[in-house]
This record gives sequence, C-alpha cells and structure tokens, in this order.
Amino acid sequence: MHSYKLTHPTGEEWILVRAPRLLERQHATALVEHCEQELGDQTRLLIDLSDTVLIGSAGISALLEIDQRVREYGGNLRIAGATTDVLQTLRMVRVDQLLAVYPSLHEALAS
Repeated sequence: MHSYKLTHPTGEEWILVRAPRLLERQHATALVEHCEQELGDQTRLLIDLSDTVLIGSAGISALLEIDQRVREYGGNLRIAGATTDVLQTLRMVRVDQLLAVYPSLHEALAS
C-alpha cells in the first residue's frame, strides 16, 4: 500500500492511502494496520479505491474499522474513486450510507 500527503487549497492536510486491487481478507488487515500507522498527528484520511476491483466482506469490515479508529482520533475519513463493481457492492450492503463515499478524489477533497 502506498500513502501520500495531500494539501487542500484551504491548507488542510490529508493522508491519501491507495487500497489494494483485491480488498479481501488477506489484504484487509494490512490496510487497517497501514491506516493506523498513518494516523497519529494527521487525522484526515482519504482511501482511494480506484485500483480496487473486488471488495469482500473483510474489506468492508476493514473500511468500517478504519472509520471507527479515525473517529476515535477526532478525524475524518473519506472513501473515493470506487470502480462501478466496488461501488455497487458498497451500495448493496449500504456502507455508502455509513461512510463518506465520493466518486473521485477531487470531489472528496472539495466537499
């Protein structure tokens, strides 16, 4: 997984984490651990799902766990760039109603 720091025009800093291509059990734990390491001083986290082609129940649970951890730090989590199939899965299990899901990174940062 890769992380990048982004600075919004308002001066807010965000950590961008690119999720893996397959977000299933074997990668879900690694994603949670990676995001926890990134938290610390920075509490704005943006997860990019644009490379993710498949998300399983463990991946969905990981996103919910990351959201909970970010909130414990008083932060903000946004999910962006989900492919059509991944977005359909998120909608089917109504995760899009629990998490801030945006069509693109640009829209996630602009809101």
